[in-house]
Amino acid sequence: MKKEPKLDSRWKTYAAALCTAVVLYVILAHLNVLGKGIAALFSYVQPVILGLVIAYILNPFDKALYNSLFRKMRERREHLAWNLSTALTIVLFLVLIILLFVALIPQLIDSVTTLISNIGLYAKNISDFLDMVQEKAASFNIDINDIMNAGQGLLTSITEKLTNSSSGAGGVLNTVTNIGSGVMNAVISFIIAIYFLLDKKNMKGGLKHLVQLCLSDRQYPQVASFWSRCNRILIRFIVCELLDACIVGAANFVFMTIGRMPYSVLISVVVGVTNLAPTFG
Repeated sequence: MKKEPKLDSRWKTYAAALCTAVVLYVILAHLNVLGKGIAALFSYVQPVILGLVIAYILNPFDKALYNSLFRKMRERREHLAWNLSTALTIVLFLVLIILLFVALIPQLIDSVTTLISNIGLYAKNISDFLDMVQEKAASFNIDINDIMNAGQGLLTSITEKLTNSSSGAGGVLNTVTNIGSGVMNAVISFIIAIYFLLDKKNMKGGLKHLVQLCLSDRQYPQVASFWSRCNRILIRFIVCELLDACIVGAANFVFMTIGRMPYSVLISVVVGVTNLAPTFG
C-alpha cells in the first residue's frame, strides 16, 4: 500500500502567508467598498449598540434603587422589585432628559439663529483679518498669497453653505429629515435599552451558559473573575466621570448665572460634555 506523500510544513507556512497577502491586497484595493459596507451594517445595528450602551450605563443606578428603595420587597417578590426599580430608573432618566432639552433647546435655537443672521458680519471680520495678515507678511517680503487665497475660498464656501442651508427648501428638508431619523433611532435605542434592563437576568444566564460551553471547567472561573473585575472597574470609572462632568457643568452654570452671562445652560452642557473628552480622548 502506497503512502500518501506528506506536504512539507514550510509550504503550509508559505501558502498561509500567500493567502493572507492576497486577502490583504483585496481589502486594500476595495477599501472604499468595504468602508461603505461597514457603514451600512453599522447603520442597521446602531440602535442596538446604542441601546446596549444606555442599558449598561443605567444598570448601576437600577441596582442602587433595587438595593435601597426596594430592599424589603426583593425578599418576597424579587421580580416585581427589579421591574419597579427599572421603571423608576427609566422615569428618572426621561425626566432628566426632558428637563435638559426644555432648558437647552430655546438657547440652542437662539444661538443658531444669531449665528446664521450674523454670518455675513463674521465672514467680513475674518476676511479683514486675513487681509491684514497678508499685508503684514508682504511688509516682511513673505509671500503667503496661496495660503490666503485658500483661506478666502474656504471662508466663502462655508458662508455659502450656511446661507443656502438656512434659506433653501432643500436644506430645511434635509435638516428635518436628519433630525427625524436621529429621533427615531434614539427612540428605538431607548426601547431596546428598556428590554435589556428588564431581561438582563435571563440574558446574563444565557451568556453564562454559552461561555461555559466554550471554555473548560478550569478556564471558566478565571475568565469569569477577570471580566467581573473589568466590569466593576469600568462601571466605577463611568459613574465617576459622569459625576465629574455634572459637577463641572453645574459649577459653570452657577457662576455664569451669577455673572448674568447669556447661554448659561448651553455653555454649561458643552463644558460638561467636553470635560469627558480629555479622558476618553
